[in-house]
Amino acid sequence: MTNIILTFQEEVQLVKNVPVAWNQSGSGIDLKQILKHIQSLGKQLDGLQISYYSEKDEMDVFMGVYPLKDDAIIPSSEFTQDKL
Repeated sequence: MTNIILTFQEEVQLVKNVPVAWNQSGSGIDLKQILKHIQSLGKQLDGLQISYYSEKDEMDVFMGVYPLKDDAIIPSSEFTQDKL
């Protein structure tokens, strides 16, 4: 489980205890599972731009417009052991 910060039109919300799972190959975290959980909380995502903040690159990384492709992941290279 992890905490996710959602930002939309200058509104910021913290979503606690979001389940995360590695994709089948272990190359990254399955972003679609995170988004499914956020939708289950009542958030509408259709047509929204999806990105995540990369601490490594110190900027947002654009992933696409929802719904995303089935293979959408946050690469394992984005995480250090203390950030999981």
